[in-house]
Amino acid sequence: MAALILDASVLVGLLDSAESHHAIAVDAVESADTRGIPLLTPASAYSEALVALLRLPDAIVLATARELRADLLTYDERLAHRDR
Repeated sequence: MAALILDASVLVGLLDSAESHHAIAVDAVESADTRGIPLLTPASAYSEALVALLRLPDAIVLATARELRADLLTYDERLAHRDR
C-alpha cells in the first residue's frame, strides 16, 4: 500500500480551522487513515507548516522538540501555547 505524502498546505489546513482548505484536508486525511494508508510528511513541509503559524526560529525549536518527543522549556507564552 503506497503512502500518502502530506504537503505543508495540507498540514496548515489540518491545523487551522479558519483555513479555507480545513474541511477538505480533514476529510482527505481521515479517509486515508481509515483505509490504512500511511501518512508521511517531509521535515521541510512540516517546518513550512509551522512557519505559517509561527516565526521561523520558534518553528525550528518547536519542530525539534516534537520530532524528538522532548519536553520544551520556554518562557515565550506564544510558543508554550503552541507546544500544548
